[in-house]
Amino acid sequence: MRVVVASADLSAGSPLEHDVLAQRNVPTSLVPADAVPPEVAAQLLGQRLLFPLSAGEPVRAMHLARAYAGQRIDAVCAVLEEPFP
Repeated sequence: MRVVVASADLSAGSPLEHDVLAQRNVPTSLVPADAVPPEVAAQLLGQRLLFPLSAGEPVRAMHLARAYAGQRIDAVCAVLEEPFP
């Protein structure tokens, strides 16, 4: 499965631009559920990383300061709403 990866080691706060992104084939069993597919790579440009990334590591929604932020918050709220055993 093709995913977007860091083409170099990137520190937290780094902006994502064409020169620091690449595409790589990764076995489907190793692709994180929130890995960014190449079809939406253009939406990453200009966004900043919340966490450092190593070269070759898939870019994931959890790494991004803006993308999917609402989904992460919704997921946390859903967990908090579950009843305690």
